[in-house]
Amino acid sequence: MVQEPLGDQRSRKTGEAVRDDSTSLWQHHDFLRLWLGRGVTQLGTAITDFALPILVLSLTNSPSRAGLLAALERLPYLLLAIPAGVLVDRWNRRTVMLVCGLMRGVCIGTFGIYLMMGGEDLSVLTATLLISGTFYVFHSVADNAILPQLVPRRALVRASGWMEGTTSVVDLAGPALAGVVIALSTVTIGVGYAYGIDALSYGVAAVAVSLIRTPMARTIPEESESLAKSARVGMLFLWRDPVLRSLALTNLANCVLLAPLGILFITFARSFGMDPEETGRLLALGIAGGVLGSIATAPLERRLGSAGVLFLSGMAWALGNLLFAFSSGMAVVVGAYGVISFVMPLYFSTLYAYRNSIIPDNLRGRVNSMYRLIAQLAGPIGLSAGGALIGLFGTRAVGGVSAVIFLLVTLAFQLTGGRRMRYAARSSY
Repeated sequence: MVQEPLGDQRSRKTGEAVRDDSTSLWQHHDFLRLWLGRGVTQLGTAITDFALPILVLSLTNSPSRAGLLAALERLPYLLLAIPAGVLVDRWNRRTVMLVCGLMRGVCIGTFGIYLMMGGEDLSVLTATLLISGTFYVFHSVADNAILPQLVPRRALVRASGWMEGTTSVVDLAGPALAGVVIALSTVTIGVGYAYGIDALSYGVAAVAVSLIRTPMARTIPEESESLAKSARVGMLFLWRDPVLRSLALTNLANCVLLAPLGILFITFARSFGMDPEETGRLLALGIAGGVLGSIATAPLERRLGSAGVLFLSGMAWALGNLLFAFSSGMAVVVGAYGVISFVMPLYFSTLYAYRNSIIPDNLRGRVNSMYRLIAQLAGPIGLSAGGALIGLFGTRAVGGVSAVIFLLVTLAFQLTGGRRMRYAARSSY
């Protein structure tokens, strides 16, 4: 019997895919089910992500309040990411996604009904964000850990590119759909409709996830070590790897700067007299750049390498924010958002594929949760600080300062982790 090359083998214990990586992703049926489920929930989330600041700005007329409430949903991740990562490595990842996705849908749907009945108490929104955010932590950690089990290692960039491309498409459609839905009634009731759609998306995703057949065996026996020891192993792996450490810290800085972009765009639109429906259409037009970026992901990654893609992303984000700083109308704002959106699928798919190619499967839940915990710090920091700074200094000033910081972060990474990544790529030939 001819033995497979070692690089293409997959462990039956971890349940990773055993197909050759040259196989089309269309033949990886469990990947397609995960892709469908994630895409549907991302569409629902894109709708409510647009609707949330519209609701808060309508009730309070305060960008800083909108930023604080949007940041609040990330708080559970900061508190629970580490234990969630350990537990997801011990539990069946598909089951975690199924249960937590359904519970998140119920929570979001209940809030949608409350808004449809005319409720406007922001304390109810606060409770909803905290509870749904808790279920999101476990769902997200399992979702990120499961993908490398469904496709071969060398197909990760392509698979991640598909995921990021889908994100770009739903980010394009979400604001436009949200604007139409909100316009059906008053802002409060319209936002309730938006939350109802998001809740239904989790039901559709639950069906798709339940059909995944790849074995999801536990990667850590429950009795083998304590939660604290398991968490420490993952933390040390992340911190002692110089490239992973540099990627994590650089990504934190980038995500802090990217977090308030939605509020920035909506505040620009309000200053130019746009209503929610017009704002949604214009935001969708700006996000269309991400669709083009997703198409370019694989060829650009092959041509530039991972470090080159990260450099291109940082420079494009600096340029986009510089355009914000000098914008004189919504045409420039939409163009700036298009430049920023173009490199998002390039950046995040390359980042995901690179780090998961060097993280062992038995550590993926823990290391990814800790990596993403660092990234999730960006939400509360970026949204709250960004909203406050926009309120104090205006949109153009925030865009100009962000452009300078993006440039500095990009250059710093290229001199540290980027250099190591290029050296490793040359050594592999």
